[in-house]
Amino acid sequence: MGTTPINAGLVIDLNQAGDGTTASGFRHALAVLLQQSAPGVPVPGRLGSAHFVVQGQPDMSYVVSGGGVVLTRSSQGAYVVGIDRDTAVSTGPSNGVNPRIDRVYVHQPDPALDGPAIDVRAFIGVASSDPASQPQVPPIPVGALELARYLVPASATHTEALVPTNVAPVVGLNFGTVPVNQGGTGASTPAGARQALGITSGQAAPSNNVGTDGDIYFQIL
Repeated sequence: MGTTPINAGLVIDLNQAGDGTTASGFRHALAVLLQQSAPGVPVPGRLGSAHFVVQGQPDMSYVVSGGGVVLTRSSQGAYVVGIDRDTAVSTGPSNGVNPRIDRVYVHQPDPALDGPAIDVRAFIGVASSDPASQPQVPPIPVGALELARYLVPASATHTEALVPTNVAPVVGLNFGTVPVNQGGTGASTPAGARQALGITSGQAAPSNNVGTDGDIYFQIL
């Protein structure tokens, strides 16, 4: 019988040969636990609807709520970034004639990709376009997650009333469906969940062959 080595698991100390869990191996192992767009490729996003929410302020700044996010870069697994408090980030003054676009984002630099001298601390930033009658979307760093996008009108003095677009999605764990005997519904749709839990409905009184003993039936009036 043979064996085929894979990445070291979470988390293995170095052995005499210097082998153990590398940063890349850690991220790849972590990626399979999260919602995926392809095998081993995590979906970037916020780890909860209240996580990394951007709010405009009564000045030219934004505040990002605490929480967690998943970031990814090509073939690099999952970068999980978290903050435990609200964080403010400033933006520049508005133009007196034309609007611009602000993109609020979070980014995790990686010295293996960005150079060994890079500051490895994750950060929240604002990328602003040049003011124009039809401003173009400004770029953000490779691998950064856009949290929200704002159109800043000419002569704006605050961001409080701005309406965000392109809000980062909420992502979760790679659990699949959980069977009823383990506290789930065994289904991936609302209709399937109701059926699995013995909940049915109809406009007429239920017939004798609907469901089983102990099921719940809702009659729609």
